Amino acid sequence: MRLLNLILLAFSVITFFSCNPEEEDYYENVSNPNELTYVPDDKFEQYLEDNNMGNGVHNDHYVFTELIDIVTSLNVDYEYIYDLTGIEDFSALESLSCYYNHLSSLNVTQNTLLEYLDCSVQNPPGGYPGMLTELDVSQNTHLTRVKCYSNSFTSLDFSNNPALIEADVEMNNSLSNLNVQNGNNHNLVMDLFSTNDLDCITVDDPAWSYSYWTYDVDYSLNCQ
Repeated sequence: MRLLNLILLAFSVITFFSCNPEEEDYYENVSNPNELTYVPDDKFEQYLEDNNMGNGVHNDHYVFTELIDIVTSLNVDYEYIYDLTGIEDFSALESLSCYYNHLSSLNVTQNTLLEYLDCSVQNPPGGYPGMLTELDVSQNTHLTRVKCYSNSFTSLDFSNNPALIEADVEMNNSLSNLNVQNGNNHNLVMDLFSTNDLDCITVDDPAWSYSYWTYDVDYSLNCQ
């Protein structure tokens, strides 16, 4: 009798793992399992696997593309990610928050529907300053809010972001070139705290900026 019980228990365990309804539901919606996105960062891939955006195979560095190209919002704050390669296939993404990771580069040029971006505080292991030195948002014409504080940018260009109403670039101590000439300065709010190297901002209308903004910088149509 005891042997029979052990056999039945083993059969139940095998049946659970091979016929888990959640596992079946996870895969049954995948129509093209051959279309995969490369995700080299272990932490990023693990996050996607844990949130039903993977391919069911941990540590193989691939996820099903069709499970991520419908995602509109992604929050990977505090996930200690070094590389967000794969984010380019999140083609429906409108909101991306990757605050407090270890990114040294970030490519969002393919995320053309992006409206909100927070890539602040990309810390190297052991401290400051932040690791990001470049940010290209020229293709993100729907962008309304961007937070990229506590990094190491020397130049930021928001001239191709006509919907932008908030830009938090504080604590970028190396920032010396800021272009917000986007045709929407009347609605734009910026945080420039501790941007010690910044002495001029390229704007829509210098006279208007001097009248309505109180930042301790000069304004010009073309800062040199």
